[in-house]
Amino acid sequence: MRPTSLTWPHVIPAAHHVAATVESWRSGVRLADRIPIVSGSITYDDTATLRRRVTLTVAARTPDGTVWDPGSNPAHPLAAYGQRLHIRAGIHHPAGQSELLDHGWYLITGWERAEDEGALTVTGVDLAQLLADARHYRTETPAKNNTYATEFTRLADNILPTVIDSHLPSRKVNALTVWDRDRTRNLDDLCDAWGARWYVDDQGQLAAAPAYAPVTAATPYQLRLVSGRNGTVVTRQRTGERGRLYNAVIATGKAGENQEPAPYAVAEITDPLSPIRVGGPWGRRPRFYQSDMLTTSADCLATARQLLVSASAISRTEPIQCVPDPAVELGDVAEVVTDGTAFRGRVTSLTLPLLASGPMSLTITNAPKDEESP
Repeated sequence: MRPTSLTWPHVIPAAHHVAATVESWRSGVRLADRIPIVSGSITYDDTATLRRRVTLTVAARTPDGTVWDPGSNPAHPLAAYGQRLHIRAGIHHPAGQSELLDHGWYLITGWERAEDEGALTVTGVDLAQLLADARHYRTETPAKNNTYATEFTRLADNILPTVIDSHLPSRKVNALTVWDRDRTRNLDDLCDAWGARWYVDDQGQLAAAPAYAPVTAATPYQLRLVSGRNGTVVTRQRTGERGRLYNAVIATGKAGENQEPAPYAVAEITDPLSPIRVGGPWGRRPRFYQSDMLTTSADCLATARQLLVSASAISRTEPIQCVPDPAVELGDVAEVVTDGTAFRGRVTSLTLPLLASGPMSLTITNAPKDEESP
């Protein structure tokens, strides 16, 4: 949850609405501090490289005569020439009390205006777009004694400032690793082998943090959503699936300089009480993972065991519509309770309306990422 000095009830009266302010910046200079937005929404998706997107409807002209149509002016606050939007959103109470929470930075990617309308649509995306655009000119390899942390910072290449969680392990990266031109894929590969995840935070920094732990019924939650007269849940759907479950992980590393066989290791679910144990009625379903970052069988075994924890979690996903809460963020553990049935999972996507009283959409899941190395 985003930090807040106010205690927002998760039962927010319908008379309250989401308030927001939008600024425009370029090269560290603020171009506009109050963009006249009419409506909009922010969409977050923890499964995407670009984890946040924004769509805004902006008045084309305000009563003071200011023109918000960028036209052909590359220096206009809403032009798509490196301009960034900084958005704050919160709940406005009818009595006047409110607090705006930081919802981060967005690179403007485009705008559109129909001549017969008095407004234009502006779109923006996560600053990770800058990393996706800045592909390497050629293949690269890490310096001989680089650690995962120093290589993470090197891959960022000063495009964004970096911040690295102190709980991540400190170990050397494989100097034989070859990075291709796709910078974001290289960050994915580095973090997968590191037991980490990367994202751009609300301050516009490229962050590395430990991978999410699986969510169980005993995991503490930051958000509780309930139905009923005093509840916040508008609609709830439930699904469970086999497709993302695995009961074995095979991790393979990179062969050494002397062409010896590539190291590998296998981790399996063998607990006789597990419904998806290897050799049980569920069957055998291995997940394969390969990384040049793994140089020994011990590295491969540690990674296989780590991946198996999330890959073998009994998967379930629930789309929810609820009363807006701007403090909610990706990765929050949420508990949903309707009709006496409770479920806990992580928030993996959400859509927050701006300047509106409509519901917020959430996806809450305990399913692992649906991906596998070739």
